[in-house]
Amino acid sequence: MQITAAAITIVGIPSLIYLVLSDIPTKIIEEPALQQAFAYTAILAVFGTAIALVFFNWLVKMSSALFASSVTYFIPIVAVLWGWIDQESVSALQIFGGAVILYGVYLVYKK
Repeated sequence: MQITAAAITIVGIPSLIYLVLSDIPTKIIEEPALQQAFAYTAILAVFGTAIALVFFNWLVKMSSALFASSVTYFIPIVAVLWGWIDQESVSALQIFGGAVILYGVYLVYKK
């Protein structure tokens, strides 16, 4: 948990400073389309990152670090599936990449 908190702090503080010093907040307030985009980004940050970090740390606590780190390999696959559910196009290259990732995870756990 301490490593996760440190990583988010290291990234979060400079990002917050950049956000405050830029004109992004003004643009978000003035343009309704940006308000919606910001809201969706915030939802993605909470559900896609924060909750995932909680589950990741829980998984590390319950199992080994090697097993928990393998979850990272599935992130691109979940992203492609999420895009497919959202009716984005999925190319053969993306499917091939997902297969390569799964094969790599298989090789890691193969005895």
